[in-house]
Amino acid sequence: MSNGPISACAEPQGRSDCHHRFSDGLPRAGIVPAWRYMIIGILVLALTQVLAIPNASAQTYMVITPASENAVTQALKGSNRRAQAAAISFIEAELRSHPGHAVVLLDRSWLQELMALGRYRTTAKLARQGVLAVPGWEGVVANPLMYRVEALTALGHSHAALRNTKSLFNVCPLRTSGTALVILDQCLGVVYWRHPGIVAEFEREQRVGSAMPADDSEPIIRSGVMASIQVNAKPYLKRLAGIHSQSPHALLIKGNLLLLAGEPLKAIKCFRMIEDFASPGSQFLAAEENICRAIKAEDGTVGRANSHRLQFLKSLPGNP
Repeated sequence: MSNGPISACAEPQGRSDCHHRFSDGLPRAGIVPAWRYMIIGILVLALTQVLAIPNASAQTYMVITPASENAVTQALKGSNRRAQAAAISFIEAELRSHPGHAVVLLDRSWLQELMALGRYRTTAKLARQGVLAVPGWEGVVANPLMYRVEALTALGHSHAALRNTKSLFNVCPLRTSGTALVILDQCLGVVYWRHPGIVAEFEREQRVGSAMPADDSEPIIRSGVMASIQVNAKPYLKRLAGIHSQSPHALLIKGNLLLLAGEPLKAIKCFRMIEDFASPGSQFLAAEENICRAIKAEDGTVGRANSHRLQFLKSLPGNP
């Protein structure tokens, strides 16, 4: 970046759970580096196993096995369009019937394989379906979101990529916010390549906003550039409308969907309600971590969120 690194999170040296998938960065205007993808080893199975995938309702699908995972992978890689369509239908059904397992497999092999094959539209579509399938797992949905951003960028949809990266920043844990900020910076460089001052201002805001305030009397440092990015809230709000429970897990899902939709103040209300159910200890700590994420999303910077987290940890018994 032009003006030095963006200071991002309370644990900047820690290993990010959201591994950065842009090996060369997003393409800047006029310079499109070759896309390189890390391909994992795959066991080779016969294509006929994929053609045997049942074309039925989601209720008929069994939990996917390693053999069927590899069969789907081989179908995606092959030239048989019918087999590819069957494999994609199978993935979509698994996302409905066994969403947790299916999203893990999407991240582990299928999205990566689709990107390597140049199937960008399918990658973007399945990545979003993965996010909507398990919105209660903010640490898991980050990777499909990054795949979606990469796919949209490859399609030339730079504004959509930027919107999705803001959703990624909003929902991701504090420890991985640095990765989201780097991708945001790169997306801004693509969208505003004629206006480098916007990128420079974003980087300045993030440097200033990364400083933790000494107390509540200090002014809140928010990012005006981040606030100007309008996310596509429709798919997240549609998913939210179907959730009527007020259980802690349902409230977590609602809060995460609201963060993805760019509604951090409403998300905080959900997370505060979770605290009413939480027992002292790890459950209450997890609830506070959620509130930190919402503060981060509200400010578009991480300083106040990191400060809130640090003060909470200091308040725990046994901490100095």
